[in-house]
Amino acid sequence: MSYFNYFQRTALDSKVMQSFRCILTKGIPLQIAYRYRSYGIRLKSFDPPYLSVKPPIHIYQSVQFDVRGHNYVQLEKFTSYIHKFFINCGYEVENFPLPPSKKLYRLYHTNSTNIRSDFEISEFRRIYRISGVRAVQLPILLDLIYQNLSSGINIHIGKTDTSLDENRFVPQLEKEALEKELSKLKF
Repeated sequence: MSYFNYFQRTALDSKVMQSFRCILTKGIPLQIAYRYRSYGIRLKSFDPPYLSVKPPIHIYQSVQFDVRGHNYVQLEKFTSYIHKFFINCGYEVENFPLPPSKKLYRLYHTNSTNIRSDFEISEFRRIYRISGVRAVQLPILLDLIYQNLSSGINIHIGKTDTSLDENRFVPQLEKEALEKELSKLKF
């Protein structure tokens, strides 16, 4: 039986009920007022002080969401939804795209090594990193994201992978070739 139901049954004054709610929302254990030598009112608590101590809740320093998809427009819509969702929840969000990985597929004629058609499929990736997620809230966030996951989009969740920071920049092949020629000329 909760404290609120108990006081509703006894039909206490509304002012007393408001002050009682105020005490409970502040996290103070139940305290009862009593008069002390008619000079003032003191609060006395029957609960031991260790009951008000809350256990520590684990906070993840950084969680990485790797969002992948073959359709660029659909991926961008879903990532904009994720970005707004995390910001509205009050998390610090860091996001960046990775260059698309391209795969070449070949279809062959039946019982032959002759190629019927070639096509190339690109896989687009977006990396989202959020920090300061409480361990209690993470399963709820994941459930909401998986329920709103678009078809054709895959999401992988894990610890922050710092090796992806090197892959986020597209290499400048011409610049690297000129630097190699310059290093050959110096020696």
